[in-house]
Amino acid sequence: NNGRMANQIVSPSVKPTIHCFNAFMDGLTRGRTDKSKRDRQILVDNAQKAEAILRRLHSIHFHSCSQNQQNKLSGDVDYCRNGNVVVRPNTDTFNYAIRGWTRCKHDLSIHNRVLGIVRLMESYQRGNPTAFLTDCDTPRPNTKSYSMAMDALVSVEKLKARRHYYYYQKVRRKKKYYSDN
Repeated sequence: NNGRMANQIVSPSVKPTIHCFNAFMDGLTRGRTDKSKRDRQILVDNAQKAEAILRRLHSIHFHSCSQNQQNKLSGDVDYCRNGNVVVRPNTDTFNYAIRGWTRCKHDLSIHNRVLGIVRLMESYQRGNPTAFLTDCDTPRPNTKSYSMAMDALVSVEKLKARRHYYYYQKVRRKKKYYSDN
């Protein structure tokens, strides 16, 4: 008993941090070189998991504790009055979710997903503009965020152009076949 009590006193309880979530999302959306990069469904599943984690963190942070109930103790963890730990997403969390979707180059809906995540990140600034100026830990879109959003838009347009081109080629071949016969 004394040994167990000593361990409880010495080792603090484990609490989640944004760095743990970010490390997991980084590994989830990285897109390794083996099967995970070639298999499109794995990319989509990982992007969906990353977005679900991001939206869950956002929802818990903004909806379970109102702004007037929070006592800010550190940059990435807030404590509500009832003692629950609330982890606030940061810019990297949003960027990992965006990166997950931009790796799904074959999907025609990635631009909607990516722009939704960017808008969610921009909502932090619209929600409280004064805290946005004074709090450096508030998520804010950076060059990387907007570059990945533009990459998603370009990828979708490339897919559409490629499909249109193949359709045009197919119609042209049919016309040539029927004109020769």
